[in-house]
Amino acid sequence: MCYQKNNIMRTTLSLLTRQDEKTIPKSVAKADALLSNIIYDVIILDGELADGYSDELLPTLKKTPNQPITIIFSAAEPKKEISEYADAVLIKSRTSNTQLINTIQDLVLRKKLN
Repeated sequence: MCYQKNNIMRTTLSLLTRQDEKTIPKSVAKADALLSNIIYDVIILDGELADGYSDELLPTLKKTPNQPITIIFSAAEPKKEISEYADAVLIKSRTSNTQLINTIQDLVLRKKLN
Protein backbone atom coordinates (compact mmCIF):
# COMPACT_ATOMS: atom_id res chain seq x y z
CA MET A 1 0.00 0.00 0.00
CA CYS A 2 1.40 3.35 -0.95
CA TYR A 3 0.39 6.93 -0.40
CA GLN A 4 1.31 9.55 -2.97
CA LYS A 5 -0.32 12.28 -4.94
CA ASN A 6 2.06 12.58 -7.89
CA ASN A 7 3.89 10.51 -10.47
CA ILE A 8 6.90 9.53 -8.34
CA MET A 9 4.96 6.77 -6.60
CA ARG A 10 3.49 5.55 -9.89
CA THR A 11 7.02 5.22 -11.25
CA THR A 12 8.12 3.41 -8.10
CA LEU A 13 5.18 1.03 -8.32
CA SER A 14 5.99 0.25 -11.92
CA LEU A 15 9.43 -0.95 -10.78
CA LEU A 16 7.89 -3.55 -8.48
CA THR A 17 6.93 -6.92 -9.88
CA ARG A 18 3.59 -7.36 -11.58
CA GLN A 19 2.41 -9.98 -9.07
CA ASP A 20 2.56 -7.51 -6.20
CA GLU A 21 -0.77 -5.98 -5.24
CA LYS A 22 -0.50 -2.22 -5.15
CA THR A 23 -3.03 0.15 -3.59
CA ILE A 24 -2.90 3.94 -3.56
CA PRO A 25 -5.59 5.38 -1.28
CA LYS A 26 -6.30 9.08 -1.68
CA SER A 27 -7.28 9.74 1.95
CA VAL A 28 -6.35 8.70 5.48
CA ALA A 29 -9.91 7.42 5.97
CA LYS A 30 -9.67 5.18 2.87
CA ALA A 31 -6.24 3.92 3.93
CA ASP A 32 -7.52 3.18 7.42
CA ALA A 33 -10.47 1.24 5.98
CA LEU A 34 -8.15 -0.77 3.74
CA LEU A 35 -5.88 -1.58 6.69
CA SER A 36 -8.91 -2.96 8.53
CA ASN A 37 -9.69 -5.39 5.72
CA ILE A 38 -6.45 -6.27 3.94
CA ILE A 39 -3.13 -7.57 5.22
CA TYR A 40 -0.21 -5.83 3.53
CA ASP A 41 3.43 -6.85 3.57
CA VAL A 42 4.85 -3.39 2.82
CA ILE A 43 3.44 0.08 3.44
CA ILE A 44 5.03 3.15 1.85
CA LEU A 45 3.88 6.40 3.41
CA ASP A 46 4.29 9.71 1.68
CA GLY A 47 2.98 13.04 2.72
CA GLU A 48 -0.34 14.76 2.58
CA LEU A 49 -3.60 13.09 1.64
CA ALA A 50 -7.03 14.62 1.05
CA ASP A 51 -8.01 14.50 4.72
CA GLY A 52 -4.71 14.53 6.58
CA TYR A 53 -1.16 13.16 6.57
CA SER A 54 -0.20 9.57 5.92
CA ASP A 55 1.98 9.47 9.04
CA GLU A 56 -1.25 9.59 11.09
CA LEU A 57 -1.52 5.89 10.24
CA LEU A 58 1.78 4.89 11.88
CA PRO A 59 0.41 4.10 15.36
CA THR A 60 -2.37 2.01 13.77
CA LEU A 61 0.11 0.17 11.57
CA LYS A 62 2.23 -0.84 14.54
CA LYS A 63 -0.84 -2.40 16.18
CA THR A 64 -1.80 -4.54 13.20
CA PRO A 65 -1.36 -8.29 13.69
CA ASN A 66 1.12 -8.97 10.91
CA GLN A 67 3.27 -5.85 11.49
CA PRO A 68 3.78 -4.75 7.88
CA ILE A 69 7.10 -3.29 6.82
CA THR A 70 6.64 0.47 6.95
CA ILE A 71 8.71 2.88 4.87
CA ILE A 72 8.45 6.65 4.96
CA PHE A 73 9.35 7.99 1.52
CA SER A 74 9.17 11.74 1.89
CA ALA A 75 10.29 15.01 0.39
CA ALA A 76 11.31 16.28 3.84
CA GLU A 77 12.96 14.74 6.86
CA PRO A 78 10.19 13.53 9.19
CA LYS A 79 10.17 14.30 12.91
CA LYS A 80 12.07 11.83 15.07
CA GLU A 81 8.95 10.62 16.88
CA ILE A 82 7.41 9.76 13.50
CA SER A 83 10.57 8.11 12.19
CA GLU A 84 10.68 5.75 15.16
CA TYR A 85 7.55 4.00 13.89
CA ALA A 86 9.08 3.24 10.48
CA ASP A 87 11.39 0.43 9.40
CA ALA A 88 13.09 2.82 6.98
CA VAL A 89 13.02 6.52 6.21
CA LEU A 90 14.04 7.62 2.73
CA ILE A 91 14.24 11.18 1.44
CA LYS A 92 13.20 11.51 -2.19
CA SER A 93 15.95 13.93 -3.20
CA ARG A 94 18.60 11.55 -1.83
CA THR A 95 17.07 8.22 -2.90
CA SER A 96 17.20 6.68 -6.36
CA ASN A 97 14.58 4.23 -7.62
CA THR A 98 17.18 1.49 -7.26
CA GLN A 99 17.82 2.41 -3.61
CA LEU A 100 14.10 2.40 -2.89
CA ILE A 101 13.59 -1.02 -4.48
CA ASN A 102 16.71 -2.40 -2.73
CA THR A 103 15.43 -1.10 0.61
CA ILE A 104 12.07 -2.79 0.09
CA GLN A 105 13.72 -6.06 -0.92
CA ASP A 106 16.18 -5.97 2.00
CA LEU A 107 13.45 -5.32 4.54
CA VAL A 108 11.24 -8.09 3.11
CA LEU A 109 14.14 -10.55 3.18
CA ARG A 110 15.06 -9.56 6.74
CA LYS A 111 11.45 -10.04 7.85
CA LYS A 112 11.29 -13.50 6.21
CA LEU A 113 14.47 -14.56 7.99
CA ASN A 114 13.11 -13.58 11.41
